[in-house]
Formats: sequence, C-alpha cells, structure tokens
Amino acid sequence: MTERYVTQMHASQLEAFCNVLSWAFGFPVEDAPGWLAQGGTDNVRGVLKSGNLAGGLLTLPMGQYFGGRSVAMVGIAGVAITPEARGAGAALSLMQHTVRELHERGVALSTLYPATLALYRKAGWELAGSLFDIQVEAARIGVQHRGATFRSLEPDDQAAVSELYAGVARESDGFLDRSDYIWGRVRAPRKNTARGTLLLIDEQPAGYVYITQKQLPSDYYDLRLTDVRCTSPEAARALLSFVAHHATMASHVHWMGPAIDPLLWQMPERTYKIAVREHWMTRICHIEQALSERGYHPHISAELCLDVHDPIIPEQSGCYRLRVRDGRGHVERGGSAGLRLDIRALAALYTGFASPQMLHRTGQLSGDAASLTCAATLFAGAAPAMPDFF
Repeated sequence: MTERYVTQMHASQLEAFCNVLSWAFGFPVEDAPGWLAQGGTDNVRGVLKSGNLAGGLLTLPMGQYFGGRSVAMVGIAGVAITPEARGAGAALSLMQHTVRELHERGVALSTLYPATLALYRKAGWELAGSLFDIQVEAARIGVQHRGATFRSLEPDDQAAVSELYAGVARESDGFLDRSDYIWGRVRAPRKNTARGTLLLIDEQPAGYVYITQKQLPSDYYDLRLTDVRCTSPEAARALLSFVAHHATMASHVHWMGPAIDPLLWQMPERTYKIAVREHWMTRICHIEQALSERGYHPHISAELCLDVHDPIIPEQSGCYRLRVRDGRGHVERGGSAGLRLDIRALAALYTGFASPQMLHRTGQLSGDAASLTCAATLFAGAAPAMPDFF
C-alpha cells in the first residue's frame, strides 16, 4: 500500500478531512470548515494511503516562552484518522512526517494536548507541562476593591491587551506567545463571543478579563474567564472584585491557569478548587534551535554536554555542548557526554517539567553527579504551565 504525506490539501481532500474530524471528535461536520479556516487551510497536513486520505492534522505556528524568551513552536491540533485506517500505523506515520517537516524548517518545538500518550511518545513527544482548571463560587470570592476603573474593551485596546499578556507570559515558563488563532479562541470561544473588560489604575492599563456566560438549568449562570491577566496585587484584587460583583446571578466562576495563579494569592480563604485538566506534551524538533532560543538565568555561567538519541530524526542524535552565559545559550555539536538521554526525556528536562534527578531515578537519563546538578541549575524554574487549550 503506497503512502504519501501531503502539506497542501486540495478542496476534495479538505472536504474529506472535515468528515474525518467530525467523526473522530463527535461534532457537526458543518463546524469543521470554519475551524480549519481559522487555523489556516495551508497549515493542514495529511497522509494518503493508496491515494485516499487516511487522516490529517492542523499545525499552528506560534511561540512558547521558556526562560523569558519566546521559542519557535508549532502546536498540533485535530489529529484524526479515518476509522478504516486506525490500527494500521497511519497516525504514527503522520506524526513522524510532521516532525520531519518541522525539523527541516528549523522549528525548535512542537506542543500538543494528547488524547493518547502511547502514540505521541512513539513519535518523540513527552509530558512537559500542565493545564489547571480553577473554580470558585462567585459569592465566596471574598475580595472587595475600590478605586479602580473598568471599561469595555475596544478594538483600539488590542495592542495594550497584547502587551499586558506578553508581560506576564514572558515570566511564565510554558505560556504561549499567542498567534491570531489563539487570540481568536480567547475572544470568540466555540462560536461564542467573550465580553472584554479593561482595568485601569491611575489611568493606566493594569489588567483585563474576557468573560462568557453559561446558562444553568435554573435562571442563574456560570462565568467562564477565557483570559484574565493582571500586573500587580492591586490589579488582581480589583479584577476579583469586578468578577465578584456578578454574584447576584452568577453561580460559579471558572478559568484555566497555572497551579500558582496570581488571582488565588489575593483570595483571603481557600474557597476555590483547582485540579489538573490536562498535561501537555512537547517534542524537541530541532535540538540546536531549542537550546539556543530559550532563555537561561542571567547570572549563571555553565557548560553542559548532552548525548541525545532521536530515533525519528537520526541525524539529530549525538553530542551537543551547551554553553550558557548572560542568559543566552550557545550550542555546538560534539563533546563528551555528561548526560545521556533520549529526545523524550530532553523535552521534559527542557521545559522544567521533570528534574534531571527524577529522570535519572526513572531510568530515562544517565550521567555523572556534576552534570545532573548543572542540568538542574540550567533548567530550573517554576512548574511549566499554560492557560490556553488548543
């Protein structure tokens, strides 16, 4: 059976893929073309078996922050295989071809939310960060704040909102350097429209929130914060107070974020619930780009040698010497291995999701004590998380 990877689907193939998506994810087929158009039909990839579409996916070019710098990343969404082609290796082949393409384009990373771990691990992805669901009863927020100004977001405010988001995201390992596609999901989630509100303190933008309502069987509703950012403790208290003022009709407030969310620190009691919604996975598509594009602590100077094995992109396998100085990483091939690990373990180490000591204990990494300590220092940081689902 002949197989071919396609990077440009023609109209009939896109129509076929819409049907595959509808069946795979259980949504109306008429919703699929709009979603693909939002992501960009040029970003759809597919695999053909004997000339017929066996499956496809959507690639989402953006960035992801690590160490204070945006690293080129392509998100993967909508991986779907026809029922007839499942279990015959089409999904793995599709992922392997996509990784190869991203490597050849020099893209550092790829991140996705997995429906299955086994498939993506076979293609070199590994668990690398978390997404948390946060919930609180509106009447139990317990924060009142006076003196802030709020107004509805206008189109002219988008630059200020993007700047506010980027200021927070740069300091948060794992947050996305958002593309228009991701911002579209914030402002118009699932064919809904979020109400955007800007917070001003001393007449300067200090935060914002996008909110949607979900009607309950009663006359009440839940609030969903599709995005909420603040620049200071005062701004966090002001935003909490703003949301709490909806409590006459709002039952619960939901949002996604990291485990240590700035809003939760301003609540006087633990009236909230927080739970892991998903663990996302990352793939190092281009080792040299990934190690050189991310940031490192500016006061650390160190050298670490990594011997990496990548079975999907064998030319990536080998030793890399990483020199870090003034917050930047400089990479060259060669050197004697201080740490030995495969491409999956490198992803978990790179994002800070797993320490080198933990990877060593679980048999995913080997090396001398000095190299383990050096790696722990270079890749240390807050637990990687993101507030976006794609």
